[in-house]
Amino acid sequence: MSDETSVKLIKILWRLDYDLSYAVYDKRGACIRTLLDTVPDFLTKVGEARAENRVSGETEDSAPAINISIDPNSISGAIEWPFGTALVGVLQHTAFRNVNKVASELMAIAEVAKVKRFGIRFIVLIKSAKLPLRFGSVDHMFDEGASKSIRDILGDIKDAAVIVEGKAEDSVNYRVSYGPFAQKNIDMHLAKTKDDIDPEYYSDYNAVVDLDLFELDFFLLEKSLFRWSSTKVDKAEKLVQSVLGGKGR
Repeated sequence: MSDETSVKLIKILWRLDYDLSYAVYDKRGACIRTLLDTVPDFLTKVGEARAENRVSGETEDSAPAINISIDPNSISGAIEWPFGTALVGVLQHTAFRNVNKVASELMAIAEVAKVKRFGIRFIVLIKSAKLPLRFGSVDHMFDEGASKSIRDILGDIKDAAVIVEGKAEDSVNYRVSYGPFAQKNIDMHLAKTKDDIDPEYYSDYNAVVDLDLFELDFFLLEKSLFRWSSTKVDKAEKLVQSVLGGKGR
């Protein structure tokens, strides 16, 4: 591997859970119009899942692939960049800006006040010569005895990850999974767009970071995905830069 380093954000997932909103039941038509009309020619495919009382919208035939859904208990969505985008400044990306506009309108319809859980998840691929090679790079993650026992008793180790959970002083909870990159990371996280990617495109990438940041049980004063996410993106950037420099090794 060359000395070149690279960070590619391939997916963002977000979800807002709240107390039952009867307004969503009563304003199904407004939810549909919001998905269709807030940003013209954006979410061009809108449908209903009546059994779950859910209305969903998604983009068609364009990258990034985007979806947004609302039901009486939650609003959620995802953005997939099949060829990756920069993590730094991602909140200024047109896709995220458009998602924020729609999400803010949906939050207003649902009359969200008390939040049960608000979370955003970042899937990031990393290429760095300071990190172990992509293949055969799991042994450094284990105690030597544990690694040998796993191989002897269960068989060869194909993949591995370190999972850490905790909570910061600012009440933001986290769950981070970090480990060597494998093709299955593409298959798993880019379900809608994986067929558009040449298998060799990410062949030089050697690590994946899956970071989930969330807050529990609070009042949402400003109905904005952008505002709430801004401090979380800062945390994600700092973590990835630490891993990129080999400090997460």
